[in-house]
Amino acid sequence: MANKFWAEANWPIDFGSHRFLGRAVHDMGRALFGHEWTENEPTSEFAGTFKRTPPFTRDDQWANWRLVDRLVPNHFTHPIRRATRINSPPIPSSEVWTMASIELEKRNAPRRRYETVRNELLRLFQSGKIQTATRRHEGGEISKIARWHWNSEDLTYRFECGKMDLHNPFAPVEDYTSPSLDWIFVDAEDLRSNLPSIFAAAAKPRGPYQSDILRFVISFNDEHSDFVQSSNKKDVQNRLFEEWRVRYPGVTLPPETEKAMAVVLRLGKAERTRC
Repeated sequence: MANKFWAEANWPIDFGSHRFLGRAVHDMGRALFGHEWTENEPTSEFAGTFKRTPPFTRDDQWANWRLVDRLVPNHFTHPIRRATRINSPPIPSSEVWTMASIELEKRNAPRRRYETVRNELLRLFQSGKIQTATRRHEGGEISKIARWHWNSEDLTYRFECGKMDLHNPFAPVEDYTSPSLDWIFVDAEDLRSNLPSIFAAAAKPRGPYQSDILRFVISFNDEHSDFVQSSNKKDVQNRLFEEWRVRYPGVTLPPETEKAMAVVLRLGKAERTRC
C-alpha cells in the first residue's frame, strides 16, 4: 500500500492555502536533510539490526552472522566460515564486525531520515503549530480538523496512505481506496513558517540515522578521495588516525576500527576500479 501511495501521480492536487500531506513530507525532508533527501525515503525499509548486548543465544549469534554475511563482501567472510566448526555460528572478527556495522547504518539511513521527518510533522500537528485539514477523496471543500485528531500514540499509518476516517479517526487504515477516507492536507503557510531551513545542509540535525564514525568516514572520503585511491591500506589507516585525533582529540579509536574504516574506503576504490 505504501509504495503505491508514494507515487505522486496518485495524490490529490494542492488547493488554495492547503498542501497535501505527502508533499509536506518531502518539503520537511528537504528542509532537514538538503541534498541527502532523495524522496525515496518513505518507501525504504530497515536492513535489520544487530543483537549487541548479552546474553546471546545461539539463535542470536546465527541472526547476527546472517546479517553480517549480507552486508560484507564474501572475500572477507569466507575465511571466517571456513575456520568455523560445522553447525556452529561463525564469529566475526572485530574488523568485519565494524565493516558490517558501518554498512548497516548506511543502508538504514534512508528509513531513519523518513522517521525523523514523520515524527517532526507529528509533533507540529499535535502542538497546533501546523493546522491540518481533510478533503473527500473525490474532491470538494477542504475542512480544518481539531488538534485532538492527532492525540494518539500511533498515527504513523496516516503517512502510509495520506488519509484518515473522520468518523473513526484512530482506526488503522487497511484499504486506502475506501470511500470513507478523506485526504489529509496541511496549512501551507504554517508549514513554511515551521520548516527549519530549506536546503541548508549546515542546519541539518544530527539524528540517530548516522553515527559519528559513519559521518567521519564519509567526510574523510569526500575530502581525501584522491589520496584514498592512490594509497595502500596502511597509509590510509595512518591518515585516518591523524585526522581522527584532530577532529576528536579526546576519543581513542580501537585499532580494529581504524583498520575496518581503511578497508571500507579501499573497498570503494576496488569497486570503482572493477566498474
